[in-house]
Amino acid sequence: EAAATRLADLEASLRSALAEVAASRREAAAAAASKAELARVRADAAEVQHRWESASARAGELEAQRDELEAQLAEARRSYSEAEAEADREAEARGAAERAVAALRADAEERAAAPR
Repeated sequence: EAAATRLADLEASLRSALAEVAASRREAAAAAASKAELARVRADAAEVQHRWESASARAGELEAQRDELEAQLAEARRSYSEAEAEADREAEARGAAERAVAALRADAEERAAAPR
């Protein structure tokens, strides 16, 4: 009977040990899954960081392009204003020349019509 009790105690100890091993395996599997999830989260974070840096760099490039285009627009506006002013001066000069020609013609016609 003592041997049977001892055998029952050993079986209970063995079942307890097996249950602890199973629990430890479950904990180890959960820890491994947590580590894998953490690795995925870190990889996602690295990808987001990379995208952020790329977007920031692209934004900087676009700002530089905008600045360059604004400078070109300002230069084009200056050139246009200068061309308009030059056209106005040329029109004034043409008008003055036409008036001078008309005055000379009128004078010449008067002289031609005057008695000699």
